[in-house]
Amino acid sequence: MVGLQPEVLENIDSVRVLNASDYQRFMTSRIDSGEASCLEIIDGGGCDYLLTDDFRALGEIEKQIGDAVLLSPIILKVLVMRGIIGKSEALAKLGEIARKRDWLGRPIYRYAMRYFDCGLSDS
Repeated sequence: MVGLQPEVLENIDSVRVLNASDYQRFMTSRIDSGEASCLEIIDGGGCDYLLTDDFRALGEIEKQIGDAVLLSPIILKVLVMRGIIGKSEALAKLGEIARKRDWLGRPIYRYAMRYFDCGLSDS
């Protein structure tokens, strides 16, 4: 639960803890033990998707689980698509995240910006 804000935890009805004991088989030079343990859980049917912000490992992860991996900024696009926030607010939040995470000008930021180049209108 590292990194979850208190308000996120307040809106979660339940938390399921899964164990990964054979994750080493998923490790590569770009996939560390954290992502590898998630890949084992996905491979075993414990979860449907892996949300990550490790852009460097994205290609390797895709080789392991295909399109079951998503970059974390996709959550902002989903919120826009569901009408919860507007596109301009999502882009502002993405910019804020990018500044805080030192993503500006980096490949992960450019990739995440492509999420919003699909003709989404502002809500």
